[in-house]
Amino acid sequence: MADFVAYMRTKRGMAEALPAILATREGLRPRSREALGEAVATLLCHGAATGALRSDVTAREVLMALGGITMISGHEEDPALAARLVGLLVDGLVTARGAGTGGARGSE
Repeated sequence: MADFVAYMRTKRGMAEALPAILATREGLRPRSREALGEAVATLLCHGAATGALRSDVTAREVLMALGGITMISGHEEDPALAARLVGLLVDGLVTARGAGTGGARGSE
């Protein structure tokens, strides 16, 4: 989870440069979003199939929540805020069955 939070921080830091980069590389933004969506969907699907994760959450919803976390934590003075918020999000995806195996935070 720490690696993903670091990735989010990096992406947030590049926010001003991204429009210029994306303007020169047609289709980069949709392809990146699609790749992330597919990865999250795969994780959610496998987690739901084992009963460890909720089955009523979409990849789009998770990515939107992560985007919100990135925006919020970028305006705060607390560097650990993003990690805590992502932890809350992940813990909210874990079912009672998944929590019995250590939950999301048990794998950190």
